[in-house]
Amino acid sequence: MNNKERIAYLLQRYSEAEATPAELEELHYRLNNPVQELWANDWLLTQLQHSSASPGSDKQRLAFILQQIRKQKRPAEGTKMRFWLRRKWPIAAAAVIIAFTGIYYLLFLNQPSKKAQQNTIAINSAILPGHSGAILHLSNGKMIRLDSVKNGNLASLENVKVIKKNGALQYIGAANKMVYNTITTDRGRQWQLTLSDGTKVWLNAESSIRYPLSFNGKERVVAITGEAYFEVAHNDRQPFRVEVNNQVIEDIGTTFNINAYKENHQVLTTLLSGALRVRLGDQAALLKPGWQAQADKYIHLKFDVNTDAVIAWKNDLFQFDNADLTTIMNQIGRWYNVSVAYKGNLRSRFFSGKIPRDMPLADVLKILQQLGVHFEVQHEPVNAAMAGRIVVLP
Repeated sequence: MNNKERIAYLLQRYSEAEATPAELEELHYRLNNPVQELWANDWLLTQLQHSSASPGSDKQRLAFILQQIRKQKRPAEGTKMRFWLRRKWPIAAAAVIIAFTGIYYLLFLNQPSKKAQQNTIAINSAILPGHSGAILHLSNGKMIRLDSVKNGNLASLENVKVIKKNGALQYIGAANKMVYNTITTDRGRQWQLTLSDGTKVWLNAESSIRYPLSFNGKERVVAITGEAYFEVAHNDRQPFRVEVNNQVIEDIGTTFNINAYKENHQVLTTLLSGALRVRLGDQAALLKPGWQAQADKYIHLKFDVNTDAVIAWKNDLFQFDNADLTTIMNQIGRWYNVSVAYKGNLRSRFFSGKIPRDMPLADVLKILQQLGVHFEVQHEPVNAAMAGRIVVLP
């Protein structure tokens, strides 16, 4: 068996969930060789060309597959690599568990179920995933679309330079008075910025943050809508606070995520590290890592939260932990800038698993089709605000 045949054999073993630890280690080693990586690309592309996925997405899918192979950790000796799609049927409701990892996702799409074939829908493969982008609203009323402007100095306000660097925003300098900027993201956009104190903020789609050029007072206060992830530069003498709806989230040295989308009817504050206090009127709750505050009229605490799923959006993933179909479709709608409607009586179903957010909408919907979710896809005119409309059917 020559080297080219060997790498094809290893990829096949990997795709069939039969790779041993030694074979996985060998595959990692061979992918570091430029020639053998090229052979791996050729083999994977051949598989992609025979798949039912939409044309034009091969390059993205190929890059994702190779990335997953490289990221796969070596298991304990004697343990096989497991990549699966399985279903569970609890007494109360159907729960579908999806684990799309590495190349198994690709081979699963190669073999659609008969039911899915009978319910094939026309999906517009031109609806691409969202990307980095936002609008910066300066204190002087000027607006700058950040996804189209080049890197460099964008503005100078009150001795503070606003700089775009490597697709993110930074503030350098110190203002003598409280001057505020706002960043908003549309559907299908997300953004990352570093505040003047060094705090890093990631904004999900359809979100906003209002913040001062410099934090000059006794505390640092920002306000958000939608969803944001914070890595706070802690300062005991100048506490960091986030205002969202009628709540105040107080940092006590931490990284955390706030989800305040209107459809949730709650503000979900999840702590990843450090400590965090959530205030709602005269109520207050102190969070520990892995806890989530669910607040509407009252604060409810949830323990042992899957924090990877909570911040998956920041890592370019849809990740669901026993999520209902409405939650999933809300995320898809925001990221692909499509509206979602529901028709008829839908049975209760819950999903867990991961789907990359860098795939065209067509591929994401095909995954859900394989799981028995049915749609109608309606296309909008070219200049419409929404890219399309998905109607979820019983």
